[in-house]
Amino acid sequence: GKSANPAAGDKKLSPGFLQMGTETLRQSVASLVTMRRPDVRALSLSLLYGSNPLPAPPPANANQPDGSQEAFGGEGGGSALSTQVAEATFEQAGFEQAAKEAEASASAVEEAEAKAEKAYFESMYRYTDDGRRLSAVSRYSQDYWTTNLLDFFRSRVFTRIRGHLLVNVLMCALLALVKQFWTTMPRMTGLTHAITGSFLGLLVAFQAQTGYQRFWEARQAWGEVQKRVRSLARLVAAYVQGKEEVVVHVIRLLSAYPYVLKQHLRGESNAAEIATFLTEDEIAQLDNVDNRPLSIMTSLSIALAPLINDNSTETGARHNLVWQQMDGHIQMLMNAAGITERLATTPIPLSYSRHTSRFLSIWTFTLPFVLVHIMDPIAAMVGQFFICWALLGTEMVGHMIEEPFGGDGQNQTEYLPLLRYCKSIERDIAEVQRVRWGYKPKALTPEGSAGEELEEQQVF
Repeated sequence: GKSANPAAGDKKLSPGFLQMGTETLRQSVASLVTMRRPDVRALSLSLLYGSNPLPAPPPANANQPDGSQEAFGGEGGGSALSTQVAEATFEQAGFEQAAKEAEASASAVEEAEAKAEKAYFESMYRYTDDGRRLSAVSRYSQDYWTTNLLDFFRSRVFTRIRGHLLVNVLMCALLALVKQFWTTMPRMTGLTHAITGSFLGLLVAFQAQTGYQRFWEARQAWGEVQKRVRSLARLVAAYVQGKEEVVVHVIRLLSAYPYVLKQHLRGESNAAEIATFLTEDEIAQLDNVDNRPLSIMTSLSIALAPLINDNSTETGARHNLVWQQMDGHIQMLMNAAGITERLATTPIPLSYSRHTSRFLSIWTFTLPFVLVHIMDPIAAMVGQFFICWALLGTEMVGHMIEEPFGGDGQNQTEYLPLLRYCKSIERDIAEVQRVRWGYKPKALTPEGSAGEELEEQQVF
């Protein structure tokens, strides 16, 4: 503009004002020349400098302050401004590239977080170790009954009783064939089965109900384990100050305890699962004891002993109170472990299971003697199949869930998902660590451990 050019008038401009105008001009050019549209760049330069791409040098003026010629394109001014424009363009391009990389990085982080969150919430719907899900959308949708019907012959209950079903249907078919040639074949009126059927139904239903009660009691016991371990980790991380070695030791023992209890209930021994938390000496000590959960709880009580022996005037009273609360949680944790041991070591009485099985087998084997006399052969076989499937299937469900912890290598799909419970507790304890320390301390992976940190296992 005219006011910015000293040659247009006799007014003298201060060096500071000229420097500010030069900087504004440089920023304008640097921002406009980086635009992708050539017409916009040309129009911007034309508006700023007229028809020339760079401003023409003003005439010499003795009253002009030193340095103003170079600033507005005097001797060497055009070259200097071109250099500034090029540098600004390069700098702006670098900013754009950095912004794109930052945006891509942020997008990748968001995608990873979304995947992790999705995987976490999907895992919350798993109710068995084989990955079957307890999802309200899939279990209670309108078309779910069609899925049940289509999977009838592939169900786990059916595969377990199909041998017994086949024998009963073949028995019915054989009797129907014999009746075609032996018209005077002895027959049963059905009164016997009508009278005994009610007793048989009560026995089968009672066995299924007993199995479910054991299953649910086991789940409640593990819920108590989860609750007490979380409370212990929270108390030691929040209220124990000045004794980092105690906090770290307690956290390690609490992280290992669910895996030790799982292995104890299933009769397993897997050092890799606890090598992340315990040292080789601690694992060797566990191998020499009969009750590994009890050994972990004893070590936990010993680790908390410094709190009750703290005579400090500042933290002693608080640590004593924390010890009392944590000792109460340890007692409840031992009670929950006792419940799980009781369920694992006390199955349903064998005489009851055998009597029910024998009663049911005799009842179904003799049922065709009734059906073949009151139905045609095809209808008799269909009726025999349906009745046997209902009774034998209900009995099998009771057998499948009466041992909720498993350990025999069969029926794995019906066991409680103890591995998922252990992983859930481990994640919760890791969250407590992050709240206290801001990260997972390296000390939680002890030196001399028996193996590398156990990777997250995907259960399918």
